[in-house]
Amino acid sequence: MKVIRYHVYQNFCNGPSEWLEAWYNQQMEYMASDLLVEGLQPVEIARALSRAMAACRSAGQEVDQHFSPVYTPIAGSVFEDCRLSKTGLALTLMNANPLNPAVAAFQMQLLRKYFSQ
Repeated sequence: MKVIRYHVYQNFCNGPSEWLEAWYNQQMEYMASDLLVEGLQPVEIARALSRAMAACRSAGQEVDQHFSPVYTPIAGSVFEDCRLSKTGLALTLMNANPLNPAVAAFQMQLLRKYFSQ
């Protein structure tokens, strides 16, 4: 009887999607946790992120291109965080608490730019 040795080959079907994910992550220069410095509370950031992702989906955009969940170490603990593209950051700020002065300033700046065109 002859022994047949089978070789296991890697499945490269995920290659293009992994490349796209890496490309999207490279474009995400911002972190949701950066908004803590602007005075937003973690609950407010989570709520704004959820609404921003919903707006992204409703507009027919790929959420993965603008939001990527990650874990970030802060002060000796690890927290859920999110990497953001420029669009992701803008959508998050548009959906954040308008009582926060930094959020209100961003929203007003956005309106001024919109109306000046």
